Formats: sequence, structure tokens, C-alpha cells
Amino acid sequence: MIVRFLGSLKPAIFILIGLLILSVLGTLLPRSAPGETAAPGSRPSVLLAVLKPGDIYRSPLFLGLLFLFSLNITVCTLTRLGPKIRRATRPSLEADADALLASPDSAKLRFASGLREAAAAVGRTLRRRGFRVRESGASGRLVLLGRKRTAGLFGPDVVHLGLLVVVAGGIASGLAGFRTTIALEEGRTETVPRAGINLRLDKFEVETYADGSVKDWKSRLTVLENGRPIGHETVEVNHPLSHKGFLIYQSGWAPVRERPRLGLSVSGYGGDGFRRDITARPGEPAPLGERGLSLTVVRFLPDFVMNERREALSRSDEPLNPAAMVEITKDGETVHRGWTFGRYPDYGGTHSRGDADYGVAFVSLDYDLLSILEAARDPGASFIWAGCGLVMAGLFLAFYWPPREIRVLIETASGRTVLTAAASGRKSREALSAEFKSLAGEWKGMK
Repeated sequence: MIVRFLGSLKPAIFILIGLLILSVLGTLLPRSAPGETAAPGSRPSVLLAVLKPGDIYRSPLFLGLLFLFSLNITVCTLTRLGPKIRRATRPSLEADADALLASPDSAKLRFASGLREAAAAVGRTLRRRGFRVRESGASGRLVLLGRKRTAGLFGPDVVHLGLLVVVAGGIASGLAGFRTTIALEEGRTETVPRAGINLRLDKFEVETYADGSVKDWKSRLTVLENGRPIGHETVEVNHPLSHKGFLIYQSGWAPVRERPRLGLSVSGYGGDGFRRDITARPGEPAPLGERGLSLTVVRFLPDFVMNERREALSRSDEPLNPAAMVEITKDGETVHRGWTFGRYPDYGGTHSRGDADYGVAFVSLDYDLLSILEAARDPGASFIWAGCGLVMAGLFLAFYWPPREIRVLIETASGRTVLTAAASGRKSREALSAEFKSLAGEWKGMK
């Protein structure tokens, strides 16, 4: 009774509904960050402990339903597999004329030839059409059983096996899978957790179309193991790096807001026509090439604004109104200090000291790009793909490879040979009927 219940359809429906609800919740609810724990002193309820809202796919409830679903499929398959195997390997070779004629696709014919000659001719016609023929009988009575596409009997069982393999792969991915994000600047090296390798970003490139829209982006990486390079790879979208079961994907990129590159043009207002175009970073002195002059970006604001107290600040991190406070020194003494603006290069509040007088124009603003990579290890992926293949194969067998049987009884009556035959099959009845009628037409021609 318990085995019959476990293998029935009703519990399977309720289990699938439960898995569907939990899958929807797992998709909608935010997942907990790695290493995140409950607040100190908190006591989660039993429901929350079982459900684990931050990671439903690893919760005891979800894993328990997966186990029950696997048990249901296993019991359902095993209870039906034995009779199918016996039917496929040891079919019954009994036949009754009245039972055969009761079939929708049946025929009764008489031959002038002998019993054995008729049986041999019928067997040849069945084999030409791909049937495997078995014969049984005694004197005066023979039974021929023609069968093909017997593998179609096991289509549902192959589907069940595929589902079990998919579930096993899902559990393996959920419990042992790993995924992390790695952000790399050019020239920097980062460790890939659990992989035993380091990645160094040699070059990050963004390709664009003529209209400026992004076409592709890629990272040229050096893979290091124990501090030594073991290979150079280019990772781009849909072309990950594979190493010892880990896949490194190109996930995206982002500007390094903390280290902008400012293009500045420095001019001297004296009679010598002094002019220098330089690239400077905040806090890093940039020499102007002569006279002991250097320029330092003292402060950079990507979105300059002044509050009611006349204090300069930035409204956002986006470069909507970039501005820089620059200072020019000569032999350690400040000779120029003031703001320069990206959107208003001709405006600036400056304060010069000494005999020199300089102007600074804001020419360009660029950021170093941060390559964002994703490292993943999915031990259940191969199981899931194999399971999907089995499911597809099982569905093909179940729907497009239905088994067919033609049972023929040949008897001797009143000095003549009598053939009674019928076809049986659960699916594609029209095709089966057409094939049987064609066979019956061939048998009539053997009279």
C-alpha cells in the first residue's frame, strides 16, 4: 500500500506544486550574501530555519521536496519496469482466432499452400518491413509474432531517469557549486577563490561601432599558478576561460571613479607663450617640463555645485559638471591656485602669487576601466545536460517511436490453410492501420 502510494501520480502533483511555489519564492526573494549570518542574539522561528528565505534552493524544505520527488519517480519506474522488461523479452506467443478478429485491424484469409509454406511467406513479408518475428506452435497450428520499435515501451522510464539525473545535478550544483565576482584593473592581480590560480589583467578593451554604441569588450589575462605564468587568455562575452572545472566569464566593466585622468592645458600669460598639455590625477604632482613648475589636482568634483554656505561639493558620482581645484608650484612655492571647469573652460576663480601668471583649461576627463569577471564552478552542470538529453530521448521514444505488434495465427481446417491476423499498438493508429492493410494485401496475393 505504501509503495503504491509513493509511486502514484497524486503525491507527485502535490510535490511539484510545492517545488514550483518555492522556486517562485527563490526567484523573487533576495538571496543572502556569502557568509551572511543572523543578527547576534536573534532567534529565528522554526519556519524560517526550515525555509531559509535568503537561500531557498538550499533550504531543508526544498531539498526535502526534491528527495520526495526523486523517491516518487524511482518507485513509479521500478514498479512498472519489471512487467515492461518481461513483455519486451518474453512476449506471449498465444493467439485465439476470435480475439484477433475482435481487433479493429484484423484479417482472415485462406490459402491453398501448406501450413509451413504460408508461415514462411508471412514471416518474409514481416521482416521486410522491419518486424522481428518469433514463431511458436505445434502440428496443425502456428503463431507468428512480429514486433518493432520495442524500445518505445521504455520512453517514460527514460524520461524518469533523465529527471532523476537532472535533480541529482541540481542538488550537486546547489550544495557544491561556487560563484564569485572579480574586479580587475589593468596591471593588477587577483586570486580566484578555490581555483588555486591568480589572474592578472594585461589589457582591457572596449570595441564600439561607428555611432559610439558598444560592440564588444574583452580582457587579456595572464593566468598564474604559484606565482608563475601558465598561460595567456582573452576572455570576452560568450567566450569564457576554462581552467580545472572553473569558468571565468566576462561579466561587464565599470569606470574607476576614485582615480580619474584629467586632461589639462596650462598656459603662461607672459611674453614667452608658455603652454603645456598634460594628464594629471588627483593628489599626484605632474611636472610641467621646465622652470621647476609642477601642477597638482588638489581636489576633483565630478558634479560640482555650491551649497547655501558657498561650499563646493559634488551632487553625484556622475561626471555631469566636472571641476578641479588645481595648484601650480614653482620651486615649492604656490604661484597659481583655482578651479577649472569641464563644461565652462573659460570660467575659473584663480589666485596667482608672484610675478608669474598662469591659466588652466579643463580639456578632457577619462577613467580607467575596471574589468568585471565572474568565476563559477558548477559540478552538476554535466549531470543536468546529460539528464536533459535523456529526457529528450525518452520523449522521442514515447511519442515518435511507438511499439507495434502483428500477431498471426495459421491453422489447418478442412484441408486448407487459414490465416487470422491482427495488429496492435497504442499510438499512431492510422499509420498502423495503413501498414496492416498493406500487409494483408500482400498476403492476399499469395493465394
